[in-house]
Amino acid sequence: MDSGLCIGTASTPIANTPVSLQPCGVSAKTVWITDRQNVARGGLFTFPYVPLISAAGLNFSNPFVLTYPANGNPVDKPRPQLVTQNLHQFSRGQVFDNQQWSGFFGVLR
Repeated sequence: MDSGLCIGTASTPIANTPVSLQPCGVSAKTVWITDRQNVARGGLFTFPYVPLISAAGLNFSNPFVLTYPANGNPVDKPRPQLVTQNLHQFSRGQVFDNQQWSGFFGVLR
């Protein structure tokens, strides 16, 4: 169902800005940029993982990205709140797992 809502932030992202459903296309707050420089290979049957940079951020040299809380668990109820955080990388350059995203495209059956 086309709801007209997209994931985004209600304000300019800073550390720990909550991500929620916002009206699509109203501002850059619902636009996410794939960080192709930090692509991580997926498993055998998955797409690559990439950080998603908020287009509403003001600092692209240290960008705010979509982040799953480090202490969150997908089976927790209520579900953990997605937030924006600065891009975090290990010393070898790999992005933290909780900032890597992938997707499946097409019709759900």
